[in-house]
Amino acid sequence: MNSSDNYYENIRQMLEIKKTNISSKDLEKFYLHGEKALENLEEAIIEMKKWGDGELPPSIPPRDQLPDMYMRYGRWDDAERVIRECYRVGVLKEEELEEHVRWINNCQAVSLEVLAHIDEFPEVQQKDMYKRLYKLDKNCLKWVLRFYYKISKTKYKNTNKLYLKGEEPKELFVESESLETIPGRSALIANIDFPDWYIKISFGKSSSSNYQRALFLARQAPIYLEDQYEGEIVHSAVYGKSSLEYLAFIQIYELIHNWKSTFVICNGHVLDRKIIGQLNYCYGDKCRTGQIDFCFGASMFTDNPFGCHRLQISRYNNPWWSFYRKTQSGYILDKGEIFKRTDIVAEVYKYCPDFDLAAIKQVINELPLMVDDKGYSKLMDENQNYGDQLVRKTEGEEFVITYTAPKSKAKAYYENRNKDPDEKSIVGRLFDFLKRG
Repeated sequence: MNSSDNYYENIRQMLEIKKTNISSKDLEKFYLHGEKALENLEEAIIEMKKWGDGELPPSIPPRDQLPDMYMRYGRWDDAERVIRECYRVGVLKEEELEEHVRWINNCQAVSLEVLAHIDEFPEVQQKDMYKRLYKLDKNCLKWVLRFYYKISKTKYKNTNKLYLKGEEPKELFVESESLETIPGRSALIANIDFPDWYIKISFGKSSSSNYQRALFLARQAPIYLEDQYEGEIVHSAVYGKSSLEYLAFIQIYELIHNWKSTFVICNGHVLDRKIIGQLNYCYGDKCRTGQIDFCFGASMFTDNPFGCHRLQISRYNNPWWSFYRKTQSGYILDKGEIFKRTDIVAEVYKYCPDFDLAAIKQVINELPLMVDDKGYSKLMDENQNYGDQLVRKTEGEEFVITYTAPKSKAKAYYENRNKDPDEKSIVGRLFDFLKRG
């Protein structure tokens, strides 16, 4: 394997590792592959420039991601070392080098100020830090509060309370092993057989006129629990991922989501309202439509081979073939940008029961890295003019343009993928999806 191949293999390994809530083992793997990619970067750059008429690709993970991960875990010297090496091999200009080094040094200085402040004022609210430390660089402060590993956060209203890592208080509310449950239900939460995927909504006694209705709905849930917290009753309803159960969850959530006592847990993680709203909008729509291939395209405009149209990489919205970059000998696919978009979407939709990040990344990995001019033209011909008809308006007048191209084959692709998982490679299934005629 030559240096260029080594480079691409190691960045592929880097990009497969999820950086949020990363384990120490995965963190070391990220550093290992990042450093190996950095070792091969100089030779890979020579080849990249040959492909791209002297231009560099927009995404270079050893430059764009490795230093940031070193910074997150306090390895400031390593971050600067990587940046200087990137400058040496020609992927940073001198002014960019100075800017990056200044950013690293400023973030390090801000992190010390932030840690000292939290040490003096534990439980300080994150939203107040910008006023308390107003003299600090705002962008650096925002980065430190979001990413620095020595800061621990607990959800509090619409913000977080901040603590030094290892000095957090015990959880204010822990589900008891002496649960009192409705007669006929399991007595101990330890004995409750939760689904592989579950979402739980909890709430306390309320003066709202909807309290009795909410209580009635909660008691109809597949699993209903009651607990005591500081002398007050806490009701919990647990639902699985079936359409019937999830729509029942939406019904009770929409009734009580504004109550102060309401909170939602999905597979052990507390969810904020924004994430719940996104799940209800997308997965709720799937449950309502009953379309088995919904994730491969709710309509002709969101048709995609990844199994999640929330990536916004679909036939009519940033199609995957639009990520090819012209080179001297053809086109090269900027997979880094596709992986980046995938990771951003995963921050919200990883809680969706049908979101399969590993499967999505497998499809991305199997997309052809390079195609010649003829192959690229074929992709355009097969995928741009698509659908039965398209309605357009001109100066208030509506007219219909009719195409003869076939309908989406997403459903057939979906069924083929699940029916014969061992008979075809991802490449074969992908090109079945793309094939026309």
